[in-house]
Parts: sequence; C-alpha cells; structure tokens
Amino acid sequence: MTQAHALTLLLDIDHDGWRDAFDSDGAELVIQRALQAGLDTLEDTGQMPGVITGNALEISALLTGDEQVQQLNRDYRHQDKPTNILSFPQLDHDTPSWPDDAVIPLGDLALAFETVASEAKARDIT
Repeated sequence: MTQAHALTLLLDIDHDGWRDAFDSDGAELVIQRALQAGLDTLEDTGQMPGVITGNALEISALLTGDEQVQQLNRDYRHQDKPTNILSFPQLDHDTPSWPDDAVIPLGDLALAFETVASEAKARDIT
C-alpha cells in the first residue's frame, strides 16, 4: 500500500437518508477511505497524474438524493435521469504543474441516496 495523501474533504450532506445512515464523521471517514483507495490504485498501477504526486489534495462531495442528482445530470450531462454518482473533475491532461505547497482541487462528487441504497440492497451490501 502506498503512503496516504494529504486529502481535504469538503462534505455537504443534504439528504435525510444519508444522515440516518451515518453521522457526518462516519460519512467523511467512508468517503476519505474510498478516495484513498482510488489514489492508491492509481499509484500502484502507474496511472497517478504527475501533477498531483506529492501535493495536498482537495475534493468536495455532496450527499444528496435522486432529485438533485437528476437535475445535475440533466444540466451538465444532458441525461434526464438520476444516477448513483456524478463526478466533475477539475484536472485534465493539460493541467500545468502546481507549486509544491499548492492544494490541488481534484473536483466535485454528488451521490444520490435512493439510487445508491437501491444498488446496495440489490447486491446485499450494507
């Protein structure tokens, strides 16, 4: 396993289903673990973008419901339906290098409670 990256998570929970599932500290811990696992996989497979290697990282996550995710999906992806997660990356292959002390914004995530809960139930995942 690789070394953990300095990761700041900006978390907004605006759906009661997420609040009932776990408190904000629990949600933050779960999301940070998932993000770290993704970063570890990128690093272990040699796919880590060089621009983020060694820098502090920041990502925002919105835990919301199907209605808001459907609206975001319609507005930004032209798909008028809910989905489990939407991602809005802020980095691409043309992103220049950053100073060593920069906090690099990776982007935004939006997760829809009803769709995630339905998929978890179908797969017998708590």
